Amino acid sequence: MKVGNISIVEKQEGENNIALKAPKKWKLMLLVWVTIYPLLNIFFPLLMPYIVQLPQPIRLLIMTIIIVPIMSFILGQLHKRLHLWLRE
Repeated sequence: MKVGNISIVEKQEGENNIALKAPKKWKLMLLVWVTIYPLLNIFFPLLMPYIVQLPQPIRLLIMTIIIVPIMSFILGQLHKRLHLWLRE
């Protein structure tokens, strides 16, 4: 259940309720940037010799097909490891 900016997680142990703050947007944006920047710097030089002759929209499509799944996996791992910092 969500109330305002606070997500409420109810525990089944007695009547203890725990309120977790939603992560701050700037922290989430920083996490996305820290994830996507290295991936772009790795994959552009690796793939560009093979896809340089293709039109720009096709190149971007190929890059996103490769980078987005990797990014979502890495973001999930970072989210788990940094959950305390994200919710400060």
